[in-house]
Amino acid sequence: MIEFNIKLTPQVRDDVSVLVLAKKGEILILQDLALDLSFLADGDILPAGAIEHPLLSEAQIRRRGNLLEVDALVFPINPDCTDPVACFPEPVHVVQDGPISLPDQGLTIQEDTHAN
Repeated sequence: MIEFNIKLTPQVRDDVSVLVLAKKGEILILQDLALDLSFLADGDILPAGAIEHPLLSEAQIRRRGNLLEVDALVFPINPDCTDPVACFPEPVHVVQDGPISLPDQGLTIQEDTHAN
């Protein structure tokens, strides 16, 4: 079974939206983008910038046996976020397929002022 180890790199942004990640075998789903990493052989490294996505621009992806390591996935946080878990996140180790649990990004839910 393929596992993922994802290192989050917090980045303060004014345009923060909920980061949605999921795993399906050797596929990492980032927002609506499915990244099939099955082509990476043991020891292969996908260098930073190889995937054109703003959250992966600095990320290096490496395969070590059954482990896929994602280094430096941008983790957008709200400028007001002070939660140490979000500001200094631990790497996320993923074994099971499905949604990936992430720290709170410090988002506040605002009422929709355009609702009827």
